[in-house]
Amino acid sequence: MLDELLKLGYNASLFGRFDIGNGILDEYTDTSGNGFHTGPDLSILARAADIRRGTKQNPYSMVDDNVTNPFSDDADKTQNVVTFLNNHNPHTAKPWFLWLGILDPHPPYDTNSTYLATVNQSAVDVVPEPIVENMHPYDSYMSISKEAIGNYTDDQIKSIRSSYWGAVAEADALLGRVLQVAAERGHLDNTIVLFTSDHGEMAMEHRQDFKNSMYEPATRVPLIIAGFNVTNFNVPTNTVVTNFTSHIDIFPTLVDIGGGTIPTELRGYSLAPFLNMPSSQQKKDVPNVVNSAPLGIMNRANFEYAVSEYASNMGNTASFMIRQGSYKYIAFGEALFPWFSNYTSMLFDIDNDPWELNNIITNNPTLAENLHTLLVNEYQGRVLDNIDREAKELDLTLYTNFFLNLYTKSQIYTKFQNAYTGFNESDAIKVQNWCGTKPGLEE
Repeated sequence: MLDELLKLGYNASLFGRFDIGNGILDEYTDTSGNGFHTGPDLSILARAADIRRGTKQNPYSMVDDNVTNPFSDDADKTQNVVTFLNNHNPHTAKPWFLWLGILDPHPPYDTNSTYLATVNQSAVDVVPEPIVENMHPYDSYMSISKEAIGNYTDDQIKSIRSSYWGAVAEADALLGRVLQVAAERGHLDNTIVLFTSDHGEMAMEHRQDFKNSMYEPATRVPLIIAGFNVTNFNVPTNTVVTNFTSHIDIFPTLVDIGGGTIPTELRGYSLAPFLNMPSSQQKKDVPNVVNSAPLGIMNRANFEYAVSEYASNMGNTASFMIRQGSYKYIAFGEALFPWFSNYTSMLFDIDNDPWELNNIITNNPTLAENLHTLLVNEYQGRVLDNIDREAKELDLTLYTNFFLNLYTKSQIYTKFQNAYTGFNESDAIKVQNWCGTKPGLEE
């Protein structure tokens, strides 16, 4: 996206957190933060071994409501943006793109009384507690990995959720400061602002925190677009678009409204029509799938459904999701290893089951089959298990390169102990079944 905007003559200034490929720090100026997560991680690469041990902190242990400066790095990055706005000529002839990426809100649940005071405590609900024995094996693995499988009191759950909402209030305050300075300096004259998040937060639903899940709290994110004195931006205030959009639509949208040509290989679509702005987007031909009622004829180009996939840590196999109307269908990768053979698909009716507790797939096989077909079509007909297989094979290749080829088996065993709480010989056997090499045996 940045490359396309640069072609249009934009200056790009990046601040804070962003997950990117190699080389971006050398290409764009005014960039702070290193843009990378930590290095190779056994909880990611060995996920398919199905080691059911904790890899994170217990959620309640991460609650701290007395932090003087929670997410202080976010405050520092926000100050850098404020400094940039104060020093940048808002009426320069060259257009500009500014990115501010903050971690807040995010575990750990750090906040203080200032931000907690903005939280309506009476609206903080207690989530239904799933029956552990009845949990889908994918869910139970994720809950165990997140150290969240145990029982919690209502007060503990409310504390976790309240602290998270407090962090939301802090993020709102930080971004509000940016907009205030931008307005005072004249930067909002002919500027479009887009606000979104890379993921949601489970906040103890389904006994999970963090993201990684296909349930609504993790996959549903805000997307707000505002135009300040922008020509051709004629959207009434507080307009709500209920179509299903996706992060993959942001790239074509920004290039489109910036006056560029959208690369034909992109799978997303411009949102400019929703903004009552001229669009150069030529909708690609995508397969229409005729489904039984109530689905009808659907088309991603008309924003009638959204898909998502996940294949990384705290999820031991790949998961695939499609949401259309009230229905959500979730499928799981079952490639390579027999212990995934019982990872049956799930179907939820969000309107009638907002907590996503009742899998209705058994009584709705045709609906599930139609959604599965639509999901596969979104991947140009690729079998989902083949996508899962490629991800798992890549994990094993990286594990071989970064662990097996670099350390003794005894050293690797120690690394597994550091990555998984309580890792023992029975877990080592799982690793052996996964990769053919058992850590813990001296070479």
